[in-house]
Amino acid sequence: MNYGILASYRDKFTLLKEKHLTDEEFIFYEYAIHLADFDDKHIGKFGTFPRLTNEKLGDGLGWKIDKTGRNFKSLIKKGFLKMRNDDRVEVIGFDRYIPKNAFKQKKIAPYLQEVTAEVRSEYAKMLSKNADLRNTRLTSATKSSVISDIGSYKVNTLLLRSSEEYEAIVKELRFTGTDASDLEWIDRDMAARKLWNSNRQTK
Repeated sequence: MNYGILASYRDKFTLLKEKHLTDEEFIFYEYAIHLADFDDKHIGKFGTFPRLTNEKLGDGLGWKIDKTGRNFKSLIKKGFLKMRNDDRVEVIGFDRYIPKNAFKQKKIAPYLQEVTAEVRSEYAKMLSKNADLRNTRLTSATKSSVISDIGSYKVNTLLLRSSEEYEAIVKELRFTGTDASDLEWIDRDMAARKLWNSNRQTK
């Protein structure tokens, strides 16, 4: 953890009061601020910290791996943290915690809500892009099946993969905000949609 002085804002607890963050997420965000590089002369590293394993990342808080991973992912989704392509994690809003920048925005909660909204929008676009990519890959792996109820008709059924296969895809495509459970959810959603469309077409 870095040593030095950072600004603190009295209204930051509004993030808890208004339920923008849970207690654990708030603690983790404050922890991330103290992990980040605070020297603005370090171009490309300022306001970021290396992507560590959940075990190493949670060590400073005495947290278990699953608790660390859960809150890290949650802050990514909420836009308070952002994964970069250089295996560093950006702490959103970190610049306002530098003493010389503190008076640019006296109230930190409204500022964080604004900047994290932009990151959440980027995250949503990334998920949509990943979903489109997965859909394209899976379309080539579809097969025709015959399902019988009162008659017989053909539908396109997506082949769901094992958890190990999903993990391999995440590593292969270097997804940062999407994990194996997200990919499985996408697969199941696409399968349900195709089945619904097939049923509608036969009516």
